Amino acid sequence: MNELRGLGLTDYEEKTYVALLRSGPVGATKISEKSGIPRTKIYPTLKSLEKQGFVEMLKTRPMSFNAIEPRIAIWKYTKNLVREREESGARAIEKLEKLKV
Repeated sequence: MNELRGLGLTDYEEKTYVALLRSGPVGATKISEKSGIPRTKIYPTLKSLEKQGFVEMLKTRPMSFNAIEPRIAIWKYTKNLVREREESGARAIEKLEKLKV
């Protein structure tokens, strides 16, 4: 599914998110099995997806994770990307304007 990578997600992030969408709330071991992501990489990948708004960590024992609804996750993610780009652009303009003679 190249659409998620086109947004900037890594291969591991994409596979993890898709596995969670297909399985519902599950633990990291099950996500690793369903996604094919090595167990040593699943927690950093889940943490990254959580930070980007694609995954939520559930306060269960054992810990489990859930995929955020795609429409919500992608809308928020792209909105944040646009905001970050606008802020970077404003900083660049400010610095470059100072270089003008």
